[in-house]
Amino acid sequence: MPEAMSATPSEGEQEMTPGSDRAAGRRIHPRRRARVAAMQALFALDATGAAPASVLEQVTRMAAVKPEAREFLQQLVDGVQAHLDLIDERIQQAAPQWPMGQMALVDKAIMRLAVYELLFVPENPPKVVINEAIELAKLYASDSSPRFINGVLGTIYDSAAPHGAEEARSGEGS
Repeated sequence: MPEAMSATPSEGEQEMTPGSDRAAGRRIHPRRRARVAAMQALFALDATGAAPASVLEQVTRMAAVKPEAREFLQQLVDGVQAHLDLIDERIQQAAPQWPMGQMALVDKAIMRLAVYELLFVPENPPKVVINEAIELAKLYASDSSPRFINGVLGTIYDSAAPHGAEEARSGEGS
């Protein structure tokens, strides 16, 4: 899997910047904008080790996240940070051939975000969460990333549902 260099759209893709109101001729839903900003914040935290509060403040301002989506953005970033060890463990179990240190930072940020939602945000339908992650990968990661991310998230979802979903959300079980 090629290493993605940064959290910018892949060559040939139409750019969907968090601050823009249009991507492919459509309005960007506030929750998608919040996910993009959360992915960028998680990328920055992993790349720089900066303080989460300052990264989140800067990304929120640059991404022009609407007030109604700021709480969701905060929940996503705080949730990933609070459960990072468990999230990384689940990713590593689903992709043992790819040590976390060898994964592209963009791929890790996207997967961490999606795994948090799959395990800890039951009101978000799993298929929507996985689809959003794939769409982020298409825009911001390498050409092979969407397939890789889909496989990892599918494995995690399959291992958590239906009998293990509650255990996964509570952090117990396998």
